[in-house]
Amino acid sequence: MRQSDGSRWKMAALAVAPALVVAVVVALGISHAIPFDSDEANHANLGLRQYQDLADGRLLDFLRHSYRTGQFPFLHGWMLIPSYALFGATAFAARLPQVVLFVLGAAATGHAASRAADDDPRAGVVAAWLFALSPALAAYSGLCMLETPGAALTAVTLAVFAEACRAEGRRALLLHALTAVAALATRPRAGLATDAPSTPLVAAATAVIADDVDLPAAHTQ
Repeated sequence: MRQSDGSRWKMAALAVAPALVVAVVVALGISHAIPFDSDEANHANLGLRQYQDLADGRLLDFLRHSYRTGQFPFLHGWMLIPSYALFGATAFAARLPQVVLFVLGAAATGHAASRAADDDPRAGVVAAWLFALSPALAAYSGLCMLETPGAALTAVTLAVFAEACRAEGRRALLLHALTAVAALATRPRAGLATDAPSTPLVAAATAVIADDVDLPAAHTQ
């Protein structure tokens, strides 16, 4: 389905609008509404240790603490570093990146679904809304936990893979390699098996099914 650039941007904005609303609501309350427990602290301290290594110029320690993260992926700690740099070592700083990842996950899910539905932007809107309106993902987006980052990176993996399937030559090889990297960076213990990370898959499958239905043509300029 071909659309003008203006129409595509409007559909993209419509797709991520619910995620942005949820993100703002969560961000306004995450610093005090829910107690910061020991489970969150375990994840937050990994990123804090990496941030402190960089702040003190200890690159080798940063690499060591990025490697020795136990069962958790190092990338989550890296995602916390900019927030620590901006807001200090606070619970708010540890929780804020998950809100950003929540919006990224919705956008990536919408893109993957749109591609799977032969570039139908309506499929992208439906898929992005399914992600944004998930109670589990919305709740976890306010916590320094791996559920929302895992779902977001799963969505990014699907989005990159969708692009790789359409590419040719070296670009296709590069995108497939990026797909593998994105998959490895996803929460390994959960993978695609648990409810939260599987949400993008459900959304993408819904979009494919919707593409087989004779939907009314969208009005384009």
